[in-house]
Amino acid sequence: MYRLYILSLTTDRELKTDTTLEQLAAFVGEKPTAYKGGKTDKYKSLSFTERLKASGEVIVETERRSSINGDKSVQRNIYTFKKPVATKYTRLAKGLYFLDLDIKVKGYIIKLCSITTPRTFKIDKSLREMEKLLKMSKNTIKKYNEIIEKAGLLEITEDGMLLKIDSLIIDSPKSEEKAKEMLNDFDTIVTFKQDQGIQLNIQEMIFLKAKKSDFKEIKNIESWSYWLASGVPFKQKVKQITLN
Repeated sequence: MYRLYILSLTTDRELKTDTTLEQLAAFVGEKPTAYKGGKTDKYKSLSFTERLKASGEVIVETERRSSINGDKSVQRNIYTFKKPVATKYTRLAKGLYFLDLDIKVKGYIIKLCSITTPRTFKIDKSLREMEKLLKMSKNTIKKYNEIIEKAGLLEITEDGMLLKIDSLIIDSPKSEEKAKEMLNDFDTIVTFKQDQGIQLNIQEMIFLKAKKSDFKEIKNIESWSYWLASGVPFKQKVKQITLN
């Protein structure tokens, strides 16, 4: 995961990079042999490039380009990252690269970002759930949690954990920020009506039900927010929460 993050830092505006594995290994702080696959009598391990191809998240193509020294033409791998989908990604700054932590711990931080609750840095998963989702042992998870907690990047709360990585985030998608504003406005209206004993309309009741599950059932929070505020039907098929 950390290797992929470092590779992404080398991309251009088209999300492409021709960084070689030797260069990537140097950036990460590893030996180039760590990026090669292997084969034993029992199993075969994929190389870094093969794993990228299998993931479907990065397109790997080969082009004829100048060598690193620029003295000849050679075949180079070109890695193209998929364009991030709005409301579905978090951009991590280069600050993560400069943290004085082991690369495995940095990779663990990236993994934790993938299991936070939607639009927050909260983690409400049990240790057993984290073990399955992250494909890591409980002891390793506990060990890494202690390390990043001491580094001030994790807070243990009554209902789980909270990643404290605001300084490592470049930005949030504008569409998601707008959705947050709209949901906050809805929350204010609903709270006021409840305090005053005013009956909620159907959309406010739908909002209240979705809020109870932390909006986990909403696949496209931006479209859902606009629909909730205006009553305009979705232009695309998006799962909606309705009253029972």
